[in-house]
Amino acid sequence: TNRLRAMIGGNLIVGSNAARNVTGKGYTAKRGPGAGSNGIGGSYGGRGSVSYNIPFPCYGSITMPTNLGSGGESVSGGGAILLSVGGEVRHDGMIAADGLLGTCAGSGGSIWLTCGAISGAGVIRADGGSNAAYSGGGGRLAMAVTNASADFSFFTGAFSARGWGAPPYSRPAGGAGTVYLRAANQGLNEGTLIVDNGNLAAIGYTEINSNVTGVTVSDVIVRNKAYLILDTNQSLTISGIWSNGATLEARLASQVIFAGGALSTSTSMVYGSSTFMDLICTNAAGKTILFEA
Repeated sequence: TNRLRAMIGGNLIVGSNAARNVTGKGYTAKRGPGAGSNGIGGSYGGRGSVSYNIPFPCYGSITMPTNLGSGGESVSGGGAILLSVGGEVRHDGMIAADGLLGTCAGSGGSIWLTCGAISGAGVIRADGGSNAAYSGGGGRLAMAVTNASADFSFFTGAFSARGWGAPPYSRPAGGAGTVYLRAANQGLNEGTLIVDNGNLAAIGYTEINSNVTGVTVSDVIVRNKAYLILDTNQSLTISGIWSNGATLEARLASQVIFAGGALSTSTSMVYGSSTFMDLICTNAAGKTILFEA
């Protein structure tokens, strides 16, 4: 099964020994929009790591991911899990859409979960595959909760879309994929984008280019050795926090746009060290941008 789609009207319990797993169910080796070949891992949310060739670019939606992960030179990428639960999710098992491990591994796939609320200590991941050579890029993970006042504080498990699948291999990782979290009090484009490579040094990077959609969010967090690139003439629009604890590369004519948010007098905070190509504030009616001292 390439895509696992499920709509559940009530609650969902995933026990500690249970799994929903589409690892390796994406595009096969050398296939897909981010296909790897000749010493390249597959790309999707992040670019695959390379030996000497340039990997294919990132693609797909940050906020509503549905694409399959691309295959690396030798193995398949991750499939897609699209899960809508009307009630609450208790998750203590595994939900995975990883790329396969191989000499030039596949990228992670997609996980898009919408539910009333989520709790538990399980694992949710769309990691790129890894091996002793060249890893796949991370996939894309998006989660939204809809019950009044619901957030992610009761989920104590792990979620990731790293450009890596299985330590302790020593080769550089692929680029981090994207994680998007939207609480009940946030609108469709008001969630938090997290770019996190789990402190694994990468050759690949996370790219916002013309093939990537869902580039309007509230907060952006770049951390743990992630490398985010805003490609030439591309923009990322935010209304809340910009926090860069890793690396940002802003290419020619790229823009980070601070929009008004829900309130005309809203405030945005900028943390960390960032060199913007073009920083724009679009709300002239009282938007405030505060920079960390």
